[in-house]
Amino acid sequence: MTDNSAAAPRVVVHPFAPFVRALGRGKTAGRALDEHEAEQAFGMILDGQATDAQTGAFLMLLRFKEETVAEMAGMVRAARSHITAPPHGIPIDLDWPSYAGKRQHHPWYLLSALLLAGSGLRVLMHGCGPHANDRLFAEQALTELGIAPACSWPEAIAHLAKGSFAYLPLRIISPALQQLMDKRAEFGLRSPVNTIIRHIDPGHARTGLRSLHHPAYARLHAETAVALDQSAVGVFRGEGGECEIRPDADTVVSLASGAGQQTLNLSRRLAQRALKPDVARTAPLRTLWDDVAPNGYGLEAVLQTAAVALLCAGAAGEPVAAREAANELWKQRGQWPGGTT
Repeated sequence: MTDNSAAAPRVVVHPFAPFVRALGRGKTAGRALDEHEAEQAFGMILDGQATDAQTGAFLMLLRFKEETVAEMAGMVRAARSHITAPPHGIPIDLDWPSYAGKRQHHPWYLLSALLLAGSGLRVLMHGCGPHANDRLFAEQALTELGIAPACSWPEAIAHLAKGSFAYLPLRIISPALQQLMDKRAEFGLRSPVNTIIRHIDPGHARTGLRSLHHPAYARLHAETAVALDQSAVGVFRGEGGECEIRPDADTVVSLASGAGQQTLNLSRRLAQRALKPDVARTAPLRTLWDDVAPNGYGLEAVLQTAAVALLCAGAAGEPVAAREAANELWKQRGQWPGGTT
């Protein structure tokens, strides 16, 4: 006679499994995470406490469902607690995330950032290396323009002290976030991490810009900024997903902060759509700055983007005054701030 009295081995459920189960139980049984759950789950991912399979399932389920403001705010809080903290140093005026890369137009937004830095506004730009084909990313473009990225927080502070501009790669700010960004090639598409990193504000800046490519994400970005009680943040659909105003299209800018939102409608500056170059390059930026070759689209993109940043920073009270201030900064710009190219 067989003795069946011995208990079957107990299956130990992985601590991360409840988060995947909550998201993945289908249209009727599945649910969104609350802010605390999202912070806990993403913190476990960044700490390496979730398996690769769980991480992939979690991120893709979120993307398919579409992230809520509570989920986004919780994950941003987790990300902020896992980044390398800056040393005490120069306060940063403008946080400028740059993660999309440019494909259809040259990276004019870099001139906007350098123009503002030349006026004394301290700009910290952060981004990552190429994670998509046929795009020109900020780190590569700045290097071509003779502006080296910082290799550490102390070096970034030194760059800010010298020229009011610094570019700090995500791999320095958070290797774990960089590893998640690198999974794009494995997933074949973007994940919620692409949205999260635009809100990490690693330098605790007074204000910042947030770009998006798909209009449906505008509300998510703006309401996340409000939920995080951030100082004034400008949210808009930027060219190619970068923080760059398109002068040949109308643009809606949400000025979001812990106090709420204000919407600005910026009319296009160019009546007709501009012809797109075959490939995004950096040479036209230098020739425009040096007045060697005019570019109407490029100049309008630079000045309109700078104007929005001035509005966010409180340097101008309304769009017309902000544009006039940007025009004046362009007239008074000095020599090229980078090295020889």
